[in-house]
Amino acid sequence: MSRERIVGAAVELLDAAGESGLTFRALTERLATGSGAIYWHVANKGELLGAATEAVVGPVLAAESGGSPRDRVHGVALGLFGAMEEHPWLAPQLVAQLAHDPWGPVAPRLVEAIGRQVREHDDREQFLAGLDLILDGVGAS
Repeated sequence: MSRERIVGAAVELLDAAGESGLTFRALTERLATGSGAIYWHVANKGELLGAATEAVVGPVLAAESGGSPRDRVHGVALGLFGAMEEHPWLAPQLVAQLAHDPWGPVAPRLVEAIGRQVREHDDREQFLAGLDLILDGVGAS
């Protein structure tokens, strides 16, 4: 049993049934193991939700796209919105983590991924890149 396997199964449960469907009982059944094996790797549901969120968001933030900094910000935005569409539980988890644990595993990576690109812009381009991010979000809802 590995943390990665547990988190993968948690993502599958979240995709199938949402946050309310992610219970340690359901997880032990899916993994055909006891709860002790899971608790060895994650302390509680909050930590498991954080790890699942990081597992889904991490590849989006790590994906390198070419082009200008503005194109790369656009790529991060589209990647995040695509991940939210594929995993409906993700948006509420991102909001909760950003609000309650801004120094957790996801928020700093998200801010850094976007901020790194925005810093490469001049003032006008920074504004336009931010506007693109907002407009992409409005269009995705």
